[in-house]
Amino acid sequence: MINLKEAKMKNELEPYGVFLEPQSEEDTNLRYKYTGQERDAFTNYDYMHFRFYASSMGRFLKPDNLIPDITNPQNWNAYTYVKGNPVNFNDPSGHIRIVGQGIDEVDALLLYMEAKDYLSKSEVAKQVIEKMESLSGEKEVTVVVTSDVPDSDKFVPENEGWTNLIYWDPYAGLDISGTDNEKDKEGGTIQSPAITLVHESGHVVDFAENSREFISRTKTNDLKYDDLEEKKVITQIETKVAKQLNEPIRKSHKGERVKVEGPTSKMMKKKIKKVEVPDESSGNEKKR
Repeated sequence: MINLKEAKMKNELEPYGVFLEPQSEEDTNLRYKYTGQERDAFTNYDYMHFRFYASSMGRFLKPDNLIPDITNPQNWNAYTYVKGNPVNFNDPSGHIRIVGQGIDEVDALLLYMEAKDYLSKSEVAKQVIEKMESLSGEKEVTVVVTSDVPDSDKFVPENEGWTNLIYWDPYAGLDISGTDNEKDKEGGTIQSPAITLVHESGHVVDFAENSREFISRTKTNDLKYDDLEEKKVITQIETKVAKQLNEPIRKSHKGERVKVEGPTSKMMKKKIKKVEVPDESSGNEKKR
């Protein structure tokens, strides 16, 4: 472990986290061990936020509550740690939040982490993402990273036992060119997909904190923002984040989805063709 200026101690572990006894007289009392998680000295289990992990078995002690793709045999064991590949991957949360749809699950996680790292430069965005990720139980959210869903970039509240869902396209920016909107410092008019992620996360947090007020705002029309929930998220979250990250700022709930290079890109590759899809939602889903 590194403590700013100098190394205070060093832990050596096998890939699944089994602690190797030190070969020197270095201090080994530090609580944070495998992948930075806190190890309980009495049980020797690692606390990974959602559940405990036993490095001696390479397994969690209770099953994952999310199975992203039941057609993938690797997901059938709900106790396994990172699909049996701890050399290349780690599980910082104790359960799966990021799901790839039409995108490899590892790539989906990397795309999400790229957006999250970019957003962490904004204090407002950082707080929103942390709140969203801390939700548990019925309020827990799954981020579906996909370019396959025609109507991506939306939040779908939990319904009939399903988890809250965010559909997020890491290759879809938002062109907000218009006289009422503010360009970025370079004169750009395209918001990055990362802004979309924090926008939808804002809806998630609002719904989790007070679902009745959330639903009430979605049903209250607004001329510029379509409804009061969109107005709240755009003016209180999206605008502040955009200012902190030098992204264009919109003054309404309008914009055209365009293809960009990746989660933090603001350069358009091409426009995204609009596809009409039947509305099968409960009426409360929030779109970008």
